[in-house]
Amino acid sequence: MKQYWLVGLSLALIGCTNTIDIEDIREYKCGEQIIRVEFLDDESLIINNNGTNTVLAEVADNRYENSAAKIIFQKQHGDYSLSIDGHSYPICQRLVR
Repeated sequence: MKQYWLVGLSLALIGCTNTIDIEDIREYKCGEQIIRVEFLDDESLIINNNGTNTVLAEVADNRYENSAAKIIFQKQHGDYSLSIDGHSYPICQRLVR
């Protein structure tokens, strides 16, 4: 009986969680590095780099970081730039497919 109660409680809690929606999905070529960026409605984004998803939080206007993964993605003067583990890539060009 307790098992069923726990399953029901778990399902009820899942239904009460807030959702985060994707506002936009874009691809960029930063030098030879191609990344997929999912802009989320909670002031964060997800970068897919070589098959790995990393969540970056907005730390300043148009500057997103994940200090543990050492990734910075930011917009300056209308262009995005990417830095991974201290390596700065050339200005990112948006890919339109």
